Amino acid sequence: MSERMQFVKYFIESQSQDAARAIEELPADIMGSLLEELPDATALTALTAMLPYRASVGIRALDPSTAISYLSRLPPNSAASMLRCIDKERRDELIRQLPKPKSLLIAMTMNYSQQLVGAWMDPDIKPLPVNTTVADARNRIESQSQKYNIAFTVNSDQTIQGAVSVVDLLQYPDEYTLITTLIQEGVGAISASSRLKRAIHDSRWGSSEVLPVVDRQNKLIGAIRFIDLITALNSQEESERKNVGNVEFLGFTESYYVGLANLVSMTLASNYQNKESISSEDLLK
Repeated sequence: MSERMQFVKYFIESQSQDAARAIEELPADIMGSLLEELPDATALTALTAMLPYRASVGIRALDPSTAISYLSRLPPNSAASMLRCIDKERRDELIRQLPKPKSLLIAMTMNYSQQLVGAWMDPDIKPLPVNTTVADARNRIESQSQKYNIAFTVNSDQTIQGAVSVVDLLQYPDEYTLITTLIQEGVGAISASSRLKRAIHDSRWGSSEVLPVVDRQNKLIGAIRFIDLITALNSQEESERKNVGNVEFLGFTESYYVGLANLVSMTLASNYQNKESISSEDLLK
C-alpha cells in the first residue's frame, strides 16, 4: 500500500466522520475504487460513517460480489438505508444474494417508510426473557456481542417489560437470581410508526443513548440510537438535494470540512484527473 493510501487508511480509522465527509465528495468511480482498495474493515468503517445516499453511490460502483460482501457485514439498518437509494432492479438482486438472516432483517426495516423510525431501527437485537437467571443472561450477552449498555427484557410474547444495565448484570453477586431483581421498569419505547421529526424530540434522549422500538402490539422489534435519527434526517435532506456540494450536514460539528478532510479529498482525486478508468495500479501510485 502506498504512503498516500496508508494515510487515507489511518485517517478513516482515526477520524471516521471527518473522512466520510471527504469521501462523500468523490466521483462515483473514484469512490468505488477506493473502497475496493482499502482493507475490508476500513472500507466498512467508511461506509458506516457516510450518509446513506452517498454510501449507496459507492455500493453501486463496486463489483457485485464486493458489494454483497460489504452489505452482509454492515448492520441491517445501515445496509437497508443504502439499498433504498439504489434502483429497484439492482437492489432486489443484491438482497436476493445476501445471507437469509440478513436479508430478512433488512426486509423488516424496508417495510417502513423512510420518514418513520422503523426504517432506521436496528432490528438485530437479542432481548432477555424476564424469567432468565443472572447466570443465563450473562452467557447470552457474552455469546451475542452485546451492542448497547443495556439489554431489553421481554415476556413470552415479546412484549417489552423493561431493561437491565449490562454493568449491573455482570457485577451482580448472586448468579442464580432471576433478572427481575435488576429490571428497570417503565422504559419508554418508541413506536416503529413514529415520524422521525417527532421521535428526535423525545425527552428520554437526555437519559438514554438507545431506546427500544415496538410495533403496534407493543412487541419489541428493534432499537434506535439518537445518532441514528440524526443520520436519518440528514440523509433525507441530502437525498432530496442530490447535490453533495450544496449540502448542509445538520447536527454535525463544524469540524468536518477542516483542512485535513480537504487534503484527503485532494489526495484521493489527484491521481484520477483526466482518466476515464481507474485500476489498482493507478490507485496505488
